[in-house]
Amino acid sequence: PRPRNSYWQQKQVRYDYCFGHRLTTRPPVYLRPGKMIFYIKSKVEVFSMNPITVMIADDIANTREDIKRLLYFEDDMEVICEAGDGEEAVAMAKEMRPDIILMDINMPRLDGIGATEAISLELPETAIIIVSIQGEQEYLRKAMAAGAREFLVKPFSASELAETIRKVHDTHQRRSVYLQMPPKEKDASTPRRQQGRIITFF
Repeated sequence: PRPRNSYWQQKQVRYDYCFGHRLTTRPPVYLRPGKMIFYIKSKVEVFSMNPITVMIADDIANTREDIKRLLYFEDDMEVICEAGDGEEAVAMAKEMRPDIILMDINMPRLDGIGATEAISLELPETAIIIVSIQGEQEYLRKAMAAGAREFLVKPFSASELAETIRKVHDTHQRRSVYLQMPPKEKDASTPRRQQGRIITFF
């Protein structure tokens, strides 16, 4: 039952944690100021305590601040660094080794496509999401060929950004684990498929 003591307070939260679990809904959480969560009425799921580390690469400082604000309430993510141009993005990525990089296309010194290609070759464990106001197919094709994992077109909501980061991070982690498996284990985990034919339409 809900604590009756006036010392307790009810607070609505987006996400909260209790003994290594994350809430799947947004229920009332009863908090004791400065103490641990005492009472939660919700179904929970086990998750990793390590947050997804994020780097923001954009030449406009206001845009970087806007993205940080969108991710502020995502407790499973942490913005650890930012860069104002492509060359700085490459150097910062090598130093900080983030899980995810949000990369703008149009940046001085080295554009986002060139920076993405350089980082993908140097840091295969880092996944890159291209963020741009340009949604043309040519930009999408170049971004994916350079090694980007996803393409987000501005403007986007906080939920779209957060879900894209989680999806890309989860897929990239599973791919990394598979690539590290010994060849025999790969063969055992992958069902054999018959050779097929590829048909291309122009």
